[in-house]
Amino acid sequence: ALPGSNAPRLLAEWEPAGVIAHLSTAGDAEAVEALGRPAVNVSGVLRDVSVPRVGLDDEAVGALAAEHFIDRGFRNFGYIGERNTAYSDRRLAGYRQSLHEQGRDCEVFVERGGPVSAYNERSWKRSDAAITRWLRSFPTPVAVFACNDVMAVRLSEGCRLAAVGGNMGKPVS
Repeated sequence: ALPGSNAPRLLAEWEPAGVIAHLSTAGDAEAVEALGRPAVNVSGVLRDVSVPRVGLDDEAVGALAAEHFIDRGFRNFGYIGERNTAYSDRRLAGYRQSLHEQGRDCEVFVERGGPVSAYNERSWKRSDAAITRWLRSFPTPVAVFACNDVMAVRLSEGCRLAAVGGNMGKPVS
């Protein structure tokens, strides 16, 4: 990500021969595009950006997660991702497609994307409660695919809270 609102000016003053950037906002992308220099985006956050992107095949990541869970005998599936984040949407698409090919579906929980630092205690607690309610709605065992490491931590905390509440880990017929 580019450092703050002075990024376009700083980039222009720097006069780089090229840019490799983690473009996570439209403003970042516009600043890099305005340079008229070769550029590569290493972020999967934005959609429809003219800066070429290099990264993971997110649909394949989702498909592999589904295949992994199916191979281990799971019959109940979930996905926890970030809203308005291109890579999360692509991972969900690959996950769902692979599940559908096996005659299965998944329940989805999406949360606003953005840096962890943007959360405050109140929003964390509200989000934790929502994730916990969502997890308690599943028959168990359930396999849940998280779109990234941050959401995996959120999922783990939701599982802990659901188990503390007594409604997690009991098979439902």
